[in-house]
Amino acid sequence: MPESVVNLVSALAFHDLTDEQPHRVWIAVKAGTRKPNLEYPILELTRTAPRFLDIGVQTHTIEGIPVRITEPARTIVDCFKFRSRVGLDVAVASLREYLRVHRTGRTQLWEMAGACRVQGVLRPYLEALS
Repeated sequence: MPESVVNLVSALAFHDLTDEQPHRVWIAVKAGTRKPNLEYPILELTRTAPRFLDIGVQTHTIEGIPVRITEPARTIVDCFKFRSRVGLDVAVASLREYLRVHRTGRTQLWEMAGACRVQGVLRPYLEALS
């Protein structure tokens, strides 16, 4: 799926921001996109507006194939946006790890939360971990 973006727990694992081992490949797709009929890998889709498929996305080459993956700040923001699907415990633990690894990344994280409309959700957790 060339327009998809690897996100959430799969992106957390890629960026070493979690100890969780994703049992599915989490990808973001444009709203209205059908889930492909694949036996493997098992996909977990999040559907979003097209503009959110480009914000905070990096392209990495994996085994010679370009793969679009959310960057670390965007990944954390998405975990809070989709906290009911990934679990609040995963979101908070990954935020804690992000802040440990990216000591100067608070500003980028806050700006990404604004772009993705999640500042209200993220604010109390950032304040608690300050």
